[in-house]
Amino acid sequence: NKNTGSFEFGVVLITEIDKERGNRIKLEGVKSFSDIAGKQAAAFTIFADINRPAYIHEACLQYAAENGKLVRYAVYGSTDIGSMDREALTEYAQTLENSGARILLCPANGITCTLSDNHSENFAEYAQSFRYIADIFRVHAPSVATVWQICSCNSAQASLYYPGDMYADYVEISLCREGGKDNLAGLISAYGYKKPIILEACLDIGENSGSDYAGELSEFFAYLPVIYPQIKALFLPDITEYERGGIFVDLLNTVRTGIANPFY
Repeated sequence: NKNTGSFEFGVVLITEIDKERGNRIKLEGVKSFSDIAGKQAAAFTIFADINRPAYIHEACLQYAAENGKLVRYAVYGSTDIGSMDREALTEYAQTLENSGARILLCPANGITCTLSDNHSENFAEYAQSFRYIADIFRVHAPSVATVWQICSCNSAQASLYYPGDMYADYVEISLCREGGKDNLAGLISAYGYKKPIILEACLDIGENSGSDYAGELSEFFAYLPVIYPQIKALFLPDITEYERGGIFVDLLNTVRTGIANPFY
């Protein structure tokens, strides 16, 4: 997406900031990422409650705009975003557009393709909700890109929820749930030729935590951009929480080794 920035030169690293506390958003996570991961984060995530106005994230959006950071804007809330009235979503879109930040919009909660039990039969409703939001943002926030997220499903299941090429600018695949890693090749094969891929990879993706797993994980990250050049961004959630000691430090060192190459 030309309005969102170029990913031609490697994989963009994404971290997350602390979730909001009252009306305050803290930026410690993105600022400390380089010390923890060994590289600068080119992007960070804001988890935004759709029931609260977007302007409360003004400080974060300003930081992103001034420092050339990409924002992965994950919207959630008790209200199904797809059922919100057009006026409210239009105001939300305009606020993000006027921020001057480069934004990847990830509509979450009721319209995220998690394919969990509560999404087993409403794929048509999900796709319609995604298209409804995308249409509003196309008009009122043309520089904001939309991200279609896949969790815990194979390519055949995911196809039922796909809103269409004209509505999703990026496809995000999560490995943070059971079966995510097993489905990676199939999902990239199905969507990698259509859209740039964003990968969400928790540090503990796998059942083992010993030295064999550490080696496997290091190799996984090291070869990821070579085997799958369709992957343009890597989201490492909660990485700033992995300073606690024990296995978390081991996993963190493993990731540092894996992303040390110039592809990241």
